[in-house]
Amino acid sequence: MKTKAFTMAEVLITIGIIGIIAAMTFPSLINRYQEKVAYTRLRHAYSVFSQAYLRVTESNGPLDSLDLGEFATPEGAKKMYDYFSLF
Repeated sequence: MKTKAFTMAEVLITIGIIGIIAAMTFPSLINRYQEKVAYTRLRHAYSVFSQAYLRVTESNGPLDSLDLGEFATPEGAKKMYDYFSLF
């Protein structure tokens, strides 16, 4: 009486097919994960900046009323940094 079993060749072919499918799907999974990490970090940075902006405007009024000078100059950037670094 013959028993039904898989041959070594059938097992190796099946494992090879699974390996090919895995190699095709891993890059998209990794890419999606990296996009999610970047999105989460960006949301966190935006949240921190928004909270700092709200605290600065609560303490000192709107940014238009602050004497920051020109934002594009080093002095204006330093003044802006000084206001935001307090919070």
